[in-house]
Amino acid sequence: MRTFDVPAGYHLYVGSAFGAGGVAARVGRHLTPGTVKKWNVDYLKDRAAPVEVWWTHDAVRRECAWSEVLAALPGLTVAAPGFGSNDCTTCPAHLYFAEHPPVYDLFEEALRRIDGHAPVFRAAVPFLTDVVMHAERA
Repeated sequence: MRTFDVPAGYHLYVGSAFGAGGVAARVGRHLTPGTVKKWNVDYLKDRAAPVEVWWTHDAVRRECAWSEVLAALPGLTVAAPGFGSNDCTTCPAHLYFAEHPPVYDLFEEALRRIDGHAPVFRAAVPFLTDVVMHAERA
């Protein structure tokens, strides 16, 4: 198992939720304390508090497209090379870091340029979260 520092700031994780229950079930699981660590983002729960979720109900897997968009946004960097992208051969990671709150409007605008991309939604916790987490301290 690899380890990495969790600096104070905002951590954006991209993942998919095509299993039973979809986005609501996956994110609900990530919000439930004490769950078994099954997905990479589960390992952040001890260090970061969920803030927001950005999601889509697109029928196409968009993890890599979202990763590419996040990588191009100003102020975002790869937090831990390979984190969340074990099964991906093109993305440097599926976890990004920003010192300041990420700008949703820039992210959503970039996704609208992807042909056929479904609408993207945003909500603050406690409604749902998975993508944006804030770490107070390392």
